Amino acid sequence: MELSEIMEQLEFNECIVFDDLEDALIGVTCGWGDMRAVYEWGRCIEIFMVRDGMTYEEASEHFEHNTAGTYAGPKTPEVVNTGYDPEVTPDGCLKVWDDEYT
Repeated sequence: MELSEIMEQLEFNECIVFDDLEDALIGVTCGWGDMRAVYEWGRCIEIFMVRDGMTYEEASEHFEHNTAGTYAGPKTPEVVNTGYDPEVTPDGCLKVWDDEYT
């Protein structure tokens, strides 16, 4: 499903979305209740690191306390951790760590 299709579904169902974290939006959930946006934890952290210049620790704390830790009702977005772990190398390129190599 394309991001535009996901956003259409969320808008149509009047779902809550995290501002400026569209690149971390990976889908929707509509199991036992209202449809909700689903974001990937590591991608959210990466956005704060790259866009806002935060360290990994700062981005994690900020996201956990100010975004993922916020409850705004039954349509509050879900956050999943798929194992994606951002790390910014000195040249500014992003890479994904695999448990096999760490």
